[in-house]
Amino acid sequence: MGPDQKHTIKTEFQKTALCGSEIQTLNPGAPSPTELDYLVTLFDTTRFAELEQAARGLLEKSGYCGVAWKLLGAALYMQGREPLRAMQMAAGLLPDDAQAHNNLGCALQEAKQHEASLAGYRRAIEIWPDFFEAHINLANASRDLGQLDAAVASYRQALAIDPNQAEIRCQLADVLRTIGELPAALESYRQAIALEPGRAATHLLLGSLLRHLGHLPDAVESYQRAIELAPHSAEAHNDLGLVLRELGQLDFAVACYERALQIKPDFAAAHNNLGVALRELGQSEQAVASCRTAVAIADHLHEAHSNLGNALQELGQIDAAVSSYCRALEIKPDFASALSNLGTAWRHLGKLDEAVCSCRRAIAIKPDFTEAHNNLGVALKAQGQLDLALTSFFTALSHDKNSADVHCNIGITLQEQGKTDECMEYFDRALTLSPNRATTQYAYGLMHLQNGNLKDGWAGYGYRWSGSEKPLKKPVFKKPEWQGEPLTGKTILIWGEQGVGDQIMFAGLFGDMLLHAKRCIVACTEKLIPLFSQSFQDVKFISLAEVHSTMLLDEIDYQCPAGSLAQWVRADQTSFCTKGVYLKSKAERVAYWKNRLDAMGPGLKIGICWRSAYLNGNRYLHYSALDQWGPIFAVPGVHFINLQYDQCDAELESARRQFGVPIHNFSEVDLYNDLVEAAALTGAMDLVIGAPTASGRLAAALGVPTWALRYGTADWTSLGTLSTPWLPCIRFFSRAWDGDWSGVIEHLASQLTLKVNGAGR
Repeated sequence: MGPDQKHTIKTEFQKTALCGSEIQTLNPGAPSPTELDYLVTLFDTTRFAELEQAARGLLEKSGYCGVAWKLLGAALYMQGREPLRAMQMAAGLLPDDAQAHNNLGCALQEAKQHEASLAGYRRAIEIWPDFFEAHINLANASRDLGQLDAAVASYRQALAIDPNQAEIRCQLADVLRTIGELPAALESYRQAIALEPGRAATHLLLGSLLRHLGHLPDAVESYQRAIELAPHSAEAHNDLGLVLRELGQLDFAVACYERALQIKPDFAAAHNNLGVALRELGQSEQAVASCRTAVAIADHLHEAHSNLGNALQELGQIDAAVSSYCRALEIKPDFASALSNLGTAWRHLGKLDEAVCSCRRAIAIKPDFTEAHNNLGVALKAQGQLDLALTSFFTALSHDKNSADVHCNIGITLQEQGKTDECMEYFDRALTLSPNRATTQYAYGLMHLQNGNLKDGWAGYGYRWSGSEKPLKKPVFKKPEWQGEPLTGKTILIWGEQGVGDQIMFAGLFGDMLLHAKRCIVACTEKLIPLFSQSFQDVKFISLAEVHSTMLLDEIDYQCPAGSLAQWVRADQTSFCTKGVYLKSKAERVAYWKNRLDAMGPGLKIGICWRSAYLNGNRYLHYSALDQWGPIFAVPGVHFINLQYDQCDAELESARRQFGVPIHNFSEVDLYNDLVEAAALTGAMDLVIGAPTASGRLAAALGVPTWALRYGTADWTSLGTLSTPWLPCIRFFSRAWDGDWSGVIEHLASQLTLKVNGAGR
């Protein structure tokens, strides 16, 4: 029996009291009308303890007075005590009293006897078909039991009796929304607002449904109206932030979340939502702080743990991200979004089998989950399973044909398969769907560069700061970035980007800049400074740590990332230096190493480097392993010298034992840090065989013939040629995406045999 039962009990009693003389005639011991009036007075004046005592007193005289049992039940209920027995007695003694059966239904419902409570309400309605409260109680009980269609019917019957009940229309709308009758729910909320336009909670509910239906501007209007009515409603400000974020108005969304948190500082959901918006604004560190606050307040909030993982992943803190996703999944094991994102984190850690498994678990939970199918495709692509990756991408596309991300990934995969015409179609579609999407612009740019379309290619390459797999962090300078303006009388700062190998490749552009500018200052990785300084004597070299010094900024007129120089000085392939030799070794050190190598005896002196130091994700696909080099090591008349710059002693020793060939390693040379001496040793070689890493690019930039084992038949540095205009000394031996290294290595070995015999180049 709810709080609205007070009026119901009084009304029903009055009906019964009119029959007092008849009751006394039938039962001389029954209470008089005066005694019953006294009970009602006690109820009306909320003197429930006295009511209980008086009712019990009457029942001692006449235990069969249904009205007394009814009022005793009311007294017990209002005191928070068990009323069930009293209500059962009342209903038994008053079989045609609708109120008694309704009250019994309420008592049974509180006692968790749900089916029995339904019977009580139905009996009340059978006695009195227009009993509004009984219809409502039946609707609520049906809803609690999950009998939602029955609940809808009961709410509608109640509203047919009294159509002006705004709260009941809201309750009806809630159930209609749950069973998916969204237009009817929308109409019911609107009818409730028409009845009570000043009720903020209803505007909030309407806004939520409008947002769910995608009617975002209307949702904004509803939330704003709720805030007008309840300016201190943290929920209203938070919900408005949600819809503004979906509209792309991130700054306004952040302001809404912050206002919600001013009102309610421990509002965990608002901290979580603020974290999401901040991450989308590129403020990942602040996003991490907000999500951490959310989980500190409400550790059970699985969405906050997952969103914390997303922010940590963007900061490159992948291990911490994995921990957050795993915590989210401890709380909610079927959290498909966390599983999908965990798959991405595993992929970044190079744990590709785990990545595939995690994405497949997400799909098993939610088969139409576009993002999980897409992430699965990316993981399969990283494993080199390009056909399976395409299957996943096309499945994702079947669930969301307008996903720019999926179209872009199909384009990248087709590009890797060498299907350049087909991939362009998907890049074009991705850009049509999302013209400003950096990932697509970057991938599209690389494809243009690979095809030799340098103008469009350089434009797309400019999106590497935000569109690459691992976006680069672009420093912010007070001085303008050079956009090809005349440099006569000007000083330009060129700052290195990406890895050492890329900085070596881009160094081939420094000579052009010396021709145009009064002065060039180059900031690079510190260990490159000695090598670059001996190669470009008219350039001032500094470490990257110095690029923001006040003194330096006062010296320069422009600044430019090294990778962006080509856009202005390499309009086409013919503008590249045909020789491509621009680094210099110290002649006396090269002579020293030549003497050391000559002491080994006759035969070609070949430097070897076979992989990058970083093999995360799909990078391992791009490099052969030294234990696959048997055919190369079998070529006679060759001396092999290690140029692999990281820790590789175990690999070298294993190859020596496996192939019975000496591989010389000069441990006194720090190939990783001492690039001047590494260049001298490399310059003494007749040939370098390896991968297009820093070691291979160093050799080619020194003018040493370099044979590079490459994954894929082309890459963007080829610029539409069979080699690479950046470093013409490189000759590629390419592995097709669906092939393996064995055939490529055998071909290289046959070419090496020809070279040893004087017939090869």
